[in-house]
Amino acid sequence: QRLQCTEDVVLLSCWQGLLSQLTGETAVTTTHVHNGRKYDELADAFGLFARSLPLGVTFDEGMTFAALVQDVNERVTEGGQWQEYFVPDELALGRCYGGGIGYEYELRPHSFAGPDVRLEIVAQQVECQSETVKLQCVRADGELTATVDYDPTVYESTWMQIVAEQMKEIVDSAVEKGEHAPISDLNMVSETQRQVNLIESNRTSKEYPNSKSIHELIEEQVARTPEQIALVSGIEQFNYRELNERANQLAHHLRSLGVGPEVFVAVYMDRSVDMVVSLLAVLKAGGAYVPLDTTYPYERLSFMIADAQVPVLLTQESMMARLPEHEAKVIYVDSEWSTVATQSSANPVRNVDADNAAYVIYTSGSTGMPKGVVVPHKGLVNYLSWCTETYRVAEGVGALVHSPLGFDLTVTSIFSPLLAGKSLFLIPEEDGIDGLTTALRNGRNFSLLKVTPSHLEMLNQMLTGDELRGRVNALIIGGEALSGETVAFWREHAPETRIINEYGPTETVVGCCVYEIPDGDTNAGPVPIGRPIANTNIYLLDKNLRPVATGVPGELYIGGDGLARGYLAQPQITAERFIPHPFSEKAGERIYRTGDMARYRDNGEIEYLGRVDHQVKVRGFRVELGEIEAVLRQHPQINEVVVMTREEVLGDRRIVAYVVSPEGADVSVNDIRRFLSVKLPEYMMPSSFVTLSALPLTPNGKVDREALPAPGLGRAGMEEAYVAPRTVLEEAVARIWAETIGIELLGVHDNFFELGGHSLLATQVISRIREEFEVELPVRMMFEGMTVAEMAAAIVSREMHPGQSEKIAQTMKAVEEMSEGEFVQMLELKRESHDIQRLS
Repeated sequence: QRLQCTEDVVLLSCWQGLLSQLTGETAVTTTHVHNGRKYDELADAFGLFARSLPLGVTFDEGMTFAALVQDVNERVTEGGQWQEYFVPDELALGRCYGGGIGYEYELRPHSFAGPDVRLEIVAQQVECQSETVKLQCVRADGELTATVDYDPTVYESTWMQIVAEQMKEIVDSAVEKGEHAPISDLNMVSETQRQVNLIESNRTSKEYPNSKSIHELIEEQVARTPEQIALVSGIEQFNYRELNERANQLAHHLRSLGVGPEVFVAVYMDRSVDMVVSLLAVLKAGGAYVPLDTTYPYERLSFMIADAQVPVLLTQESMMARLPEHEAKVIYVDSEWSTVATQSSANPVRNVDADNAAYVIYTSGSTGMPKGVVVPHKGLVNYLSWCTETYRVAEGVGALVHSPLGFDLTVTSIFSPLLAGKSLFLIPEEDGIDGLTTALRNGRNFSLLKVTPSHLEMLNQMLTGDELRGRVNALIIGGEALSGETVAFWREHAPETRIINEYGPTETVVGCCVYEIPDGDTNAGPVPIGRPIANTNIYLLDKNLRPVATGVPGELYIGGDGLARGYLAQPQITAERFIPHPFSEKAGERIYRTGDMARYRDNGEIEYLGRVDHQVKVRGFRVELGEIEAVLRQHPQINEVVVMTREEVLGDRRIVAYVVSPEGADVSVNDIRRFLSVKLPEYMMPSSFVTLSALPLTPNGKVDREALPAPGLGRAGMEEAYVAPRTVLEEAVARIWAETIGIELLGVHDNFFELGGHSLLATQVISRIREEFEVELPVRMMFEGMTVAEMAAAIVSREMHPGQSEKIAQTMKAVEEMSEGEFVQMLELKRESHDIQRLS
């Protein structure tokens, strides 16, 4: 009454407000049914004259309910004036306008009477023609009834029940808060659902040894199984007693140099026994380790060492030449071991508490420099205690350690087996994916294997179905969004392997939310991230920090014992991301704002949806596109730059850099690559560079990302002169490379990665070489800069065995003397011949 509009308009406004919240869209269009009796002479005529018209609303920032109702009322009135221009044959237009979402309000008398007939409605069935969902509101006999009609081939009944409940809640909220309340304040979450999302789903409290540090728990395991093999690295093996004694000796040496609580010690070494000993030694000394990835460029390493202000750096003598200049005290763990070995082998006395730092891992930063995440002992112990039990690590032989130390995925692989008395199998850094593949082929009953979806895609290319069975008890996948298609190969060929999707930013100690794919589940599409782990709280909130309803996208916030302390020496960014806990009365408690979007499924599981910003994940590594942009702007011949990801082919996401140079400047792609290679790690290097005269802008002056052209993969901008394939074999290899990358022209001396290739495509090339030539080439050869010509030569050298070279030479001589027709005929007659197949 106060808004001077009909009940029809108020309900339609609530319906469209609900749709806006459900979809996250600011523009919503539904079909709206008009009675069709616009003219007086039709008022008493029998028949269905109803017409459905599209009705769209745009939700402005801060829009009140009154403003929404006024807008809808005007549009309904206008639609009524034009309704005769929409006829039933054109109802298919509803799909274009509203995506198949409809609304109808009916003011129904109990019965209809004519001169000689009386009609009474006993039941009514609505068939949605253009709509897949329709809200049907009926006012009859003093009661208002709302029904959600839906297409069961599109939506599940459980979802529609939730939508119906949400519609009731938003109407109640509008009545309670009044017409001047902002639309964003209208509540669609019932008190029951609020309790479930905030409290019931976060009942994760579980006891764990929070008064101890991780190295103390490992020392307890040493006492239980001193002779059990703890480390396997090539031909080297160390049992728990030997590992612990070596770590103790190094720990005492570190203490003599002043290492203790809140002292950061850098660890820069290849994956080896020395690396594991160093990690344990730093923790035993009371310090926090700072892992430095051996593949990082000079400038990045220099920044991290300076930023962490490390007084001590642990490395190996062979690594000395790779290190930048620094002021830290260097200990060469290998060559100086005779000095370290003079120290006591007894466990050092505890000198840390649960809140002291355990490690600092650097992640990509939008300012152009990485930022260090400080993780305390409490969070580390909570996660490892939970995962060691949940992943049943004690039931297998141990874990394969194959990922970089600077990637927190490695924390699970190293420490959880040591807590369970199992073995670590270290794969040498230089062996890469080939080493992991070989280890899986030759081993069985591994407790767990932790990989990213990108790792898994590569393994799917490298291994056969028979080589999966019985290898791994638990396959843990993290670091990126996971799809059912990626795990289908393992579900089919290794049904006994548990497959678990683990979600967690570095700021929440490795993992904070998990979902185990049920047996027999072969669903495609996104795999949920599940529910929070022990002593962890997860909230999906809107921009006003209010809980979102089931099915509604919200930003993911994390609380509990797994939170990092914050970012090293960056209080402002820490305060922005680690905010006061809005649902806790405990003083000083915080939650972490992830920047990830997610939603609750109808069963309470959480589904990851994407980012709210320009951060991306590449092969499991977090990449702030702003960091790449900041580094590119340092190039003297680049004025403007935009970096974004593109997915021209499903599942193949690539980083693309768009650059604008000063007029007349001559800057090549190779020059830009060389500039970036000394500042950024390999996983942050754009696959493609596009040079533009100017960046496209929107009317308000912002970069129009939608208008940026797709990159043209290929030889544009390359300095290497094009050389065409010279032999049949080079032509075959060039064809495989070109088809895999998606380009047409490819020379025999071109670099695979400069053409737009990446690690996953490299494994696909190796897989196709294996299929077509029955030759096994290591993937690492691709990363060593192998060209088409070199790969062709490698195929020949790999397939030769004593006596075969002469035989192939004789065959080639015979082929040279044949006509083309004779050659084809020979292939048809001898296509089963191994040598002829390879020559073809």
